[in-house]
Order: sequence, then structure tokens, then C-alpha cells
Amino acid sequence: MYIQIQSELEQFIQAQMASGRFASADDVINEALKLLQEKEQRIEELRQKIAMGTEQIVKGQVTEADFQPPLHEFNGLRVKLPGQPEVYLVDGGYRRWIPNPETYNNLFRDWNNIIEEMTVANIPIGSSISDGAVLAKGYGTAAVFLIEQGQKRWITSPEAMDKYNFSWQRVYQIPNILLDSISTGLSIST
Repeated sequence: MYIQIQSELEQFIQAQMASGRFASADDVINEALKLLQEKEQRIEELRQKIAMGTEQIVKGQVTEADFQPPLHEFNGLRVKLPGQPEVYLVDGGYRRWIPNPETYNNLFRDWNNIIEEMTVANIPIGSSISDGAVLAKGYGTAAVFLIEQGQKRWITSPEAMDKYNFSWQRVYQIPNILLDSISTGLSIST
């Protein structure tokens, strides 16, 4: 196969070889083609997602609420709709359902100051808090984590603990090796 390359690209290939990153022009071209192939694959995946989303819109499976931006200004609040039993934690700008009283009691100081009003419905719904979520820290360490959905999420300060009404008395101490084995999720901060 014969390939004619523009002079500026030939200069780029020579520079890449001179840098020591590539041993030959073939290596540079193979890497470039591999990146092009990955880019084309991502574009095709995006096209498929767009087609699937368009189909869901046409079928009425997507509502305007699905496009609501997160409302970070409400982070840390515990909220509920009037007359409804479900309690949510606003985290990452989303209303996250707390699945049961046991999980609630694992995390929070008390049941006081839960905001109950209709405007709560304007906060977009996110993933639920995991059943059995807990607060934990490693032996001999100060950092506290929310353990849920198979991840540990660092609570960055005492102020963040207070903002979210997390309970210091309910923080489990666990072996550091166990804590280290849990994948890390997004931090929780003020």
C-alpha cells in the first residue's frame, strides 16, 4: 500500500520519532489510526444513544423533568412532599430517596428539620441512597465517609457533616484495609 502524506504531517511524524516516543513512522501512523478508530467508535456509540433518546421522546417515555438541571443550592437538606412518607436527601443537586427508617437512622442525627413543602417536587430526582448505607472511618483516622452504592464518599469537613445533619455518634470504625478496598466516589462538601 502506498500512502502519500502532506508535508506538514510528515514533519509531525518526524518530530514524534525524534522525541523518542515512537521508533518508526509506522508506529506513529498506527497510533494515529488507532486513535481515529476509537474516535469513530465513540461517535457511533453517541449516534446510537441519540437515536435511542429520540425514540424514547417519540414514545413519550421521557418527560421535561428528565432534563432538569441539578439544584446544588439545596445540598444537605432533608426534604419531603406534604402528606407523603418518603424522605429524601438533597445530594449533588438531586433528591435522593432514603429507602427506610433504618438507613435514615444510620446516617442522621434526628428526624427534626425535614423540609416539607410542594416546591420539593422541583428538585430533580437522583439515584436512591442504598439500603443500609452507613457512615464509617478507618481505625485511628479522622476522615469520615458515607458508604453507599458500593462506594466510599469522603465527607470533607465537620461543616459538611453539619450541613448534611450526619450523626457523629453513628460513625462506624472499620479496619483501614477494608475501607481502602472500597472504591472512591464523589466527595461531600459544603
